[in-house]
Amino acid sequence: MAGDSFGHYELRELLGRGGMGQVFRAYDSATDRVVALKVLPPYLVEDDEFQQRFRREARIAASLNDPHVVPIHGYGEIDGRLYVDMRLIEGRDLDHYIAENGGRLSAERAVAVVEQVAAALDSARGRPDPPRRQAVEHFDHHRA
Repeated sequence: MAGDSFGHYELRELLGRGGMGQVFRAYDSATDRVVALKVLPPYLVEDDEFQQRFRREARIAASLNDPHVVPIHGYGEIDGRLYVDMRLIEGRDLDHYIAENGGRLSAERAVAVVEQVAAALDSARGRPDPPRRQAVEHFDHHRA
């Protein structure tokens, strides 16, 4: 799908895939910015329960306003496929960061990461599905 168009998005690079779909680096021609775009796989579109969960999670994530949580620009449906448009975070995910550092974090770094993840989870407190994925941005700021 990279290199294709998806509505007003130009899909530039596949960044990852998981149970909730694929994430692309994409150019949004409507806002003239590069974003991370999560697109629901086509086979899940037929699952009404899954669609409801996807929309609920996107709505909840979009309502969070915390420096430790990736901002959601918007979400919706294009050509029968659901998507979430979010800020593109340049950085590595925590697993890669740990692997690149010998499989360990210094005590100081571990405490900093845990504090920031806790802040993100605190902002989602009371929400049905708190964030589960983490990324390290510029080694000093952590977002969930």
